[in-house]
Amino acid sequence: MEAIKLFEEMVLHGMVADEFTYSSVFKAFSNVGLLNQGQKAHGRLVVSGLKISNVFVASALVDMYSKFGKMKDARIVSDQILDKDVVVMSALIVGYTQNGEDVEALEIFRHMIKDGIRANDFTFSSTLTACGNLGDMSKGKQIHALVSKSGFDFAVASRTALLTLYSKGGLLGDSFKVFDGFVNANIVTWTALITGLVQNGKEESALSFFCQMIRSSISPNAFTLSTVLRACSVLALVKEGRNIHGLVLRMGLDRNSFVAATLIDMYGKCGITDDARSIFDDLGDLNVVAVNSMISAYAQNGYGAEAVKLFDQMQELRVKPDNGTLVSVLSACSNAGLLEEGRRIFSSIEDNPEIEMSRDHYGCMVDLLGRAGKLKEAETLINQVKNPDVVLWRTLLSSCRIHGKVEMAERVMNRIVELEPGDEGAHTLMTNAYASKENWNEVTKMKVMMKKMNLKKNIPAMSWIEI
Repeated sequence: MEAIKLFEEMVLHGMVADEFTYSSVFKAFSNVGLLNQGQKAHGRLVVSGLKISNVFVASALVDMYSKFGKMKDARIVSDQILDKDVVVMSALIVGYTQNGEDVEALEIFRHMIKDGIRANDFTFSSTLTACGNLGDMSKGKQIHALVSKSGFDFAVASRTALLTLYSKGGLLGDSFKVFDGFVNANIVTWTALITGLVQNGKEESALSFFCQMIRSSISPNAFTLSTVLRACSVLALVKEGRNIHGLVLRMGLDRNSFVAATLIDMYGKCGITDDARSIFDDLGDLNVVAVNSMISAYAQNGYGAEAVKLFDQMQELRVKPDNGTLVSVLSACSNAGLLEEGRRIFSSIEDNPEIEMSRDHYGCMVDLLGRAGKLKEAETLINQVKNPDVVLWRTLLSSCRIHGKVEMAERVMNRIVELEPGDEGAHTLMTNAYASKENWNEVTKMKVMMKKMNLKKNIPAMSWIEI
């Protein structure tokens, strides 16, 4: 802000800015989020007769427009440069990657290499990030080879991006190889490894590496703590979760929105809703992530009335609900059997033009109606959905089994078979529906059919003990 004020004073005093002035002030505008002022300065630069083709000015402008998500403007600026260099091209690639346009980022990288522009560490890291976002391991491995050929094997940004790439692709062996190549792994690298393990269902390993990181005197940041708390949530390890909570408090990160949300989620998954609510109430600035976590905690533990109450308070809290909020509160109604509250909330979604109805919303409502024994109403609701999927019909089939409505179950089963003949879960539910009515002939037929189709029961649930 001080730099921007000084620039404005300079203009008022009639002093003519040069390329270096503009390149600096464009960075300032992007850092503080002042798009309009940045655009005005861009216009002033053009009027003054200075050429955008100057690489310092161009790269700063590309970076500024990229940070504001104005990729068309960023591309127009880069196209005006005749002699493009690695700084400008990297700024453009980073911009596309950060704005979710990963295909374009890879295309720019391809043109850059074709034009003989040598990539640097930041170029490689952004391009590898784009490959990871797209799940394109083939291109990622090709770029890995180019990283090695270019001598950036031990560059921190590239190696961290490689680690993340392989983790996203489920190639944990390759991730470990990349991680082992670090001489002095920093917090970003450790966090990338731990995050990859959690994303691939290796929560216990993630917690083990977190302990190794602490023993290596690496201080965690908010992202690291959020990730390991998520691991504790999945495993319902309340003791470890409390230890990490203590670390959060000592580091003064208890007001961080990401950390607070994962703490609420962790206590909710462990069934300790009072502690979750205590953290929620201590938050100064509430956001939708924290509210969603609290509603979800209530929903998972059968506190439907509390979840609905918090949902109704969102307008008062000045927090706008999103898709996750609506799914959580409808799930809470379903778990607690709050039929009328669920109907009210579902109707509010249907009547709100700003909210796009999703299959998740319908799925929650079908489950709620089914549990309440309103099977006809649930079937009518499914028929309102354009191209209903197997999950919706299976939800209704489960309710038919619970309430012993075999005739409707057979009709629903036929719809499922049309969509997915080999659905193991549906066949198991239908078998159980026949068994509940002691129709053993049909049970035998279903089992014979499942054997012929080589269908097995779903993977059984697991319990574990902590030693």
